[in-house]
Amino acid sequence: MAQRTDGVPPVTALTNALTANREAIALALPQAERELVDCRRRCNELEEEIRRARLIVGEDSPPRAPMTLHEAMSFILRDQPDGLPAPEVLRRILELNLYRRRDGGAPDLGQIHARVHNYPNLFVRDSGRIRLRRSEDQ
Repeated sequence: MAQRTDGVPPVTALTNALTANREAIALALPQAERELVDCRRRCNELEEEIRRARLIVGEDSPPRAPMTLHEAMSFILRDQPDGLPAPEVLRRILELNLYRRRDGGAPDLGQIHARVHNYPNLFVRDSGRIRLRRSEDQ
């Protein structure tokens, strides 16, 4: 093991330094971890706001950031006032590669129907079709 000029091995010097400041590190670490969680949450919120803004202004191309399935459905349905059958919504999402599950797989028809059920504020089933909820639907 290499010796420093003061006779203390480098690894021991590092261990001593870390141990000497262990209490300060232990106190600061949870705060830094909370700050990181808050920062990631804010980034996610900002990405969500940007995706929603792109949907509202009707950009011609889908956003580059990954979308949630209900956002992808909204993107597909925004120009379809009469809605689309669920298989067509799924086909277009797959065609444009708007959404992938966490495991990288493609969504299935059951997930489309589940989102309609779970987001009644966004979607309406109407005559076998799915469409975006309109203000007069309230």
